[in-house]
Amino acid sequence: MKRTLIIFLSLTAVFVLALSVAVALNDKADLHLALTFGYLDSVGSSAASDVFFKYITEMGAAVPFVIAALLMLWRVKEGLYLLVAEGVTALFVYPLKKYFAEPRPKLFFQETMPDVTLHSVEGVSMHMHNSFPSGHTATVFCAMLCLSVICRKRPWLSVLFFLTAVLTGYSRIYLSQHFAQDVLAGTIVGTVAALLTTWWYSRWHGRWLEYSPLERLRRKR
Repeated sequence: MKRTLIIFLSLTAVFVLALSVAVALNDKADLHLALTFGYLDSVGSSAASDVFFKYITEMGAAVPFVIAALLMLWRVKEGLYLLVAEGVTALFVYPLKKYFAEPRPKLFFQETMPDVTLHSVEGVSMHMHNSFPSGHTATVFCAMLCLSVICRKRPWLSVLFFLTAVLTGYSRIYLSQHFAQDVLAGTIVGTVAALLTTWWYSRWHGRWLEYSPLERLRRKR
């Protein structure tokens, strides 16, 4: 478990540091435009990117809960671990959203720079309120850290999980649902929530936690 945690946390620390520097050195609006239109200018046509980020952003929505349900079929302990971790994440995220009540990019630019037209993706509705922190980013970083722990026998997967989390976090900026600082905060919140749950998870014991519905079904055949 330690090796996979070290890999994931080391990569996350580098990401947090780099994004912190970018946020500290740039105006919020300028950084958002650079991360969206700057990306589009560098890759040319945005059609493929629109489709990719439209769907990968779901990794920070319902997908982790589907994964948790599937893990529960494999072994109750692993599925419960991911569900509890996401619950702890939600306990951090939603009070913070209500407390800060920050406008999302669409509302922010409408009020401060009405001449700017943000990049939009067909089929994606831009939200207006409760921007800080990014719930999708917190959810995916929490889930990917937990999966790194669950897949501890394959440390290389931690890199894949980390990249999934980063791309999902960036999708929130690309889709103009969040600013970079929202993604930064979401990364920290999700990681901390997962670490707290991992500490509990390592101390969970009980026969019922080891129960595997799939294994029981296999034995019956």
